Amino acid sequence: MECTACIDDVVSPRVAVYSQSDGMDCLHAAVANQLKSVVECLCQRGAAVDACDSSSEPALWQAVSSGAYEVADILVRLFTVRSV
Repeated sequence: MECTACIDDVVSPRVAVYSQSDGMDCLHAAVANQLKSVVECLCQRGAAVDACDSSSEPALWQAVSSGAYEVADILVRLFTVRSV
């Protein structure tokens, strides 16, 4: 998969870019919209997988609680690989 230029420009290691209006970072927004390829790309580029949104929920919890199990699988798989 190839990351888009805008993702490359926005995401640097461990960055969490928050919107003033909704308190979500890029990863949370991608999870909320079930954008699997964007979630995967953000994780591969070093997005802060364990960062919480303004409701103190990590992206994985958001994915599981909304039934986005394929997205949750991506988060677990890529976070586990990066953590090893």
